[in-house]
Amino acid sequence: MNNPVPSSEDNRLDEWGEYIQRKEDVIRINDGGVMEAIQNNNPTITAVSVHVDEEDEDEISDWGAVGRHLGNSTHVKHLTLEFFEIMNSLDLSSFCDGLAVNTSVESLEMRLCFTYNDDDDYNARLDSFPDDMFRKLLPFFKNNSNLIGVDVWVNHGFPTDSFNDVVSASSSLKSIKIEGYDHCLENLVMIISRKGEVRHITINSGFLRECFSSD
Repeated sequence: MNNPVPSSEDNRLDEWGEYIQRKEDVIRINDGGVMEAIQNNNPTITAVSVHVDEEDEDEISDWGAVGRHLGNSTHVKHLTLEFFEIMNSLDLSSFCDGLAVNTSVESLEMRLCFTYNDDDDYNARLDSFPDDMFRKLLPFFKNNSNLIGVDVWVNHGFPTDSFNDVVSASSSLKSIKIEGYDHCLENLVMIISRKGEVRHITINSGFLRECFSSD
């Protein structure tokens, strides 16, 4: 994917929408050579996916380094976080601490899809993980003045309070898409819609599907 040409705000929003549809341009950070390229701030790496599941848990041993390399990148414009397995708290903190200094990412897509099992301790961690993740990502939302779009899907209870906190911390968000099976999303959208800078809000909760726009 080529580096986007500097564009107006409307063009950047259109570019984000096109990226969401064009998955073949996304490079997985787990793939060979990608981490090194990001560490070297390779200008050809502009769309990156961080994928976590049971099969990948041994592929990356230093999540702090992943966060730092992404945080220092000046070329990654589109970042996807796909979590099909929860990370331990230390790895998550290290990753988010590193990512917090990034100012190049313009769009963030998050997919948090977890499956309960017979382990009560695991299930309790699963319930708290999305909320914990958003709280740890708050500095990233606060520091990155180029972040204009966020698209979040959670398959279990949506972390409405912590998501509202990160949206409130951002001074640049213009477009928000949230999906999940949670009737509380309607209330969340009403809160977010009062944030004057946000121009487009899409909600798909399983209970309600609505689009809000100031245009």
